[in-house]
Amino acid sequence: MTGGSSHCECSLSGRAKPVSANNDVDRHRALGLVTGKRTYRPKSVAEIRRNMSAIRSSDSKAETALRKRLHSMGLRYRKYVSGLEGRPDIVFPTQRVAVFVDGDYWHGRLLQERGVKGFRRTLTRNSEYWTEKMRRNVARDKFVSLTLGNEGWTVLRYWESDVKTNLNTVADEIADIVWGTFPE
Repeated sequence: MTGGSSHCECSLSGRAKPVSANNDVDRHRALGLVTGKRTYRPKSVAEIRRNMSAIRSSDSKAETALRKRLHSMGLRYRKYVSGLEGRPDIVFPTQRVAVFVDGDYWHGRLLQERGVKGFRRTLTRNSEYWTEKMRRNVARDKFVSLTLGNEGWTVLRYWESDVKTNLNTVADEIADIVWGTFPE
């Protein structure tokens, strides 16, 4: 809807009916925010806070599945070694290999792949805050990788969604690197 003018919307009977700018349901339907009979309602700050606090920082399903797969391949590792920069998710101390399974959202996959404009399209509020926060998260990840690399560690980073969809491929790649059979 542009400029506050009304437009027509087709009903099930095929006849056009005017959409009133004063009627929230009609306005939301015109914007595509109504699914069935339920109107889209942005979450309250309290709901968002509750959802965000429930997000796990460790032992995600992808991490757990990857660790189980690596263990079944005969690889032994340490979890969340606190003495290392960034507290890697999986550590092979003897081989000096650190593995991170980065959550797509919190580690800024959209920001890295689509840029700022692509990332901001996904936000409904506080876009400046979230964009800056994701930039800091991405910068921190780069700093951690660089620091560990300078200390002689091989750093492997995988997106959580890639681990979920390509578990065996990711596990095989890690195994090849740990066993020293990875082709250069």
